Amino acid sequence: MQAGTVVDLDLSLALEAGQHRLPLAGSIIYAAALKYDATLWTQDEHFKDLPGVRHFPKPRKQSR
Repeated sequence: MQAGTVVDLDLSLALEAGQHRLPLAGSIIYAAALKYDATLWTQDEHFKDLPGVRHFPKPRKQSR
């Protein structure tokens, strides 16, 4: 986390986020990843098949 970069949610990033059919926070996160050429690592199904995303499913809960 300390090696990360904090980015501002400016007008251009907000407008780009609006182009993605994702929930609000997800669209902002995805737009930022694209803008900064970052790989988005997630377990969130919303991102599963998007370019630039590394999706790994959540482990199944074991029933008792």
